[in-house]
Amino acid sequence: MIDAIRQNYDLCAISRECCSENKISVEIDVGLLNDGFLNHDKIVILKVDAYYSSHRLRVKRTPPSIDCLVVVKCQDGKHNVFLIELKDCSGTKDVRCGEIKKKFLTVIDDFFNNKFKQIFSDRFDEINSVKLWVVTDPLNTSGLTDEQYEKKIKGTAIDVYFGMKPLNVLGKYCLITPILPRQSFPCPVIKAC
Repeated sequence: MIDAIRQNYDLCAISRECCSENKISVEIDVGLLNDGFLNHDKIVILKVDAYYSSHRLRVKRTPPSIDCLVVVKCQDGKHNVFLIELKDCSGTKDVRCGEIKKKFLTVIDDFFNNKFKQIFSDRFDEINSVKLWVVTDPLNTSGLTDEQYEKKIKGTAIDVYFGMKPLNVLGKYCLITPILPRQSFPCPVIKAC
């Protein structure tokens, strides 16, 4: 799958060395690096929103899309796939479940099942796991205990994610999971497998 991604002109154009947006980022495990740089045989990071905001698409309205798609090649030859939305915001209005879900659905329905079907959907049997992450802390929960955190998010847009119906992504049923920097300080980590 990684080789097919690297051989595709449109996907190479949106390949990046990191997954970050404003002050929010995802850390890459050292097992996926080579002298401090991405080991391109093991990992690829695609800036999906750059693809959809590209002038080449010639669409009237840019579809909503997530920030990053990360594909990690595991030792068994299969892959772990991460769909990641990064939100640096100071309130929950920017992380409303319905709006964020639309971003993931664009990638699932159009990117995976239409535009790049031969690379993703047609190779669903090459995938170990799929994770859907919204990396954000709109309520500034750093320093809270788990109990204080649960009280603070109760009834907010973040709490809604925990009751969502799973999405079918490349043959796997997945929940969109809010990942808060406080749970995996300093930021979430994409691990080698």
